[in-house]
Amino acid sequence: MSFLIFLIIVLYLFYLLFLKPSYKTKKTRREGSPSPGVKRLVKDPVCGVYIQEDMAVKLYYKGQTYYFCSKECRDEFLKSH
Repeated sequence: MSFLIFLIIVLYLFYLLFLKPSYKTKKTRREGSPSPGVKRLVKDPVCGVYIQEDMAVKLYYKGQTYYFCSKECRDEFLKSH
């Protein structure tokens, strides 16, 4: 029985080292630049939801642009600042 467990462990390690496909990809573009056709996602600072930048409610406040999922979140942000 212990031989069988040992054999299974050895086969599993062999699989991990030699047969498992690698998911690493080469970086072909600058880090942080979106791929063509991919919409940039921004995070709503109030509720934490990610939305597409072009669909977000925008607010320029104290030199920084903030993005919100709704006018309600924008108004909540303004109340707390």
